[in-house]
Amino acid sequence: MIRKYKLFFLGFFFLGMVLDQGVLAANLSIHDFIGETLTYKVTWLGVPAGTAELQVIEDQYEGQPVIKILGKIRSARWFSLVYKVQDDIESILDPVTLKPLKLTVDIREGDDYKRKSQYTFDYNAGKMYTTEKKRKDLDLPEEFLELFGMFYLLRMTEFSKGEPLSKTVVDGRRFYQVEARQTGKEVVPSRFGNHECLVIEPSHVRLENVGIRDEAEAVSIYLTNDASRLPVMARGKLRIGSLVGVLTSVG
Repeated sequence: MIRKYKLFFLGFFFLGMVLDQGVLAANLSIHDFIGETLTYKVTWLGVPAGTAELQVIEDQYEGQPVIKILGKIRSARWFSLVYKVQDDIESILDPVTLKPLKLTVDIREGDDYKRKSQYTFDYNAGKMYTTEKKRKDLDLPEEFLELFGMFYLLRMTEFSKGEPLSKTVVDGRRFYQVEARQTGKEVVPSRFGNHECLVIEPSHVRLENVGIRDEAEAVSIYLTNDASRLPVMARGKLRIGSLVGVLTSVG
């Protein structure tokens, strides 16, 4: 259950961020999301389990204008007694291509797992450099995006039902081939009203395990079927019940 809880949060923000085909929605770009903060309440069996937040801001990096995306995950007080989750992730992206320039990860989970590192991307050298000990610098594939950038590209893209959408993504430690499909539409009630939503179901394959397909968490993401493409809900199926993330505020 604890590992499923962590992977649901990561799956919600990451596994659904997968587009390679499809058409960008009219009049939408990453600049339309600047200043936006999405906050989610996550429950398990109807009981609050934690919160997750995404924020998009404009910034400067090495003298150039960039997009900075800040992600934060916090477990609820009662859940922290069993397994505390306190994760902060910062991505710096090129504002035109959405290619990652720098990724900073500060993850604290449970009593003994900590990961604090930075990853920088040198496109001239074709390398991703890491400050993480016992981890090697990686060669960059020809085309890829990092995880948060894919999330917003997802919101900017028109889906074709049933057609798989795929992309290579990086989480700092490895590259994944990720795939997603629109499986249908569903009306989802929320504090923002009842919305018809596109139901997106992602899966992923690790490139490092060539020929071995890793089964992804059973996560469904619900995007409003309108110009805003708000991700109003995510649901992760577990052996016992489900974890549900519901959008509670848009700042």
